Amino acid sequence: MEGTPQGPGSSFRANIIRVKTFWEIGLHLVSDPSITYGGNRDMTITIGSGAHEDFRPSLKMATGSIILAHGVANGDVDMAFVNPSACLTQAYKGTGMFDKPLPVRIVANYPSWDRFVVVAHPRIGITSLAEIKERRIPVRMSIREDPTHSTLVLLNQILSVHGFSM
Repeated sequence: MEGTPQGPGSSFRANIIRVKTFWEIGLHLVSDPSITYGGNRDMTITIGSGAHEDFRPSLKMATGSIILAHGVANGDVDMAFVNPSACLTQAYKGTGMFDKPLPVRIVANYPSWDRFVVVAHPRIGITSLAEIKERRIPVRMSIREDPTHSTLVLLNQILSVHGFSM
């Protein structure tokens, strides 16, 4: 950047190294595979100025489940990285797990190959979810333990369309 001190030992460069160090510590803490979904698995990044008596935040961003849409609407965070976008559409429209529309907007889209699928072994002999209810077939599911995880939310919504729940 033009006009930004880049020389060895500059305060700008030293501060960037400190920011990166905090970032790496945070990544280490949230990437511990022994932490369950109720634990600290997400991060908030606050950008601001510490050049005053107190820290003056200007942007607060967080990662987490779709319920962070409430945090954005309430002003707890300015931006959130949530997945999938279908759940964010529900937050915007006030449907699904949201009882009223929230003042949220998509400002960026991170393309991913996430898929939500329901599969059954051929030996079960079904071709639709409706048949599970009709034939009262016991099922075994592999789902996330977090009750706010989009997989569980979407599965409950899909099953309700067919008149049953988990």
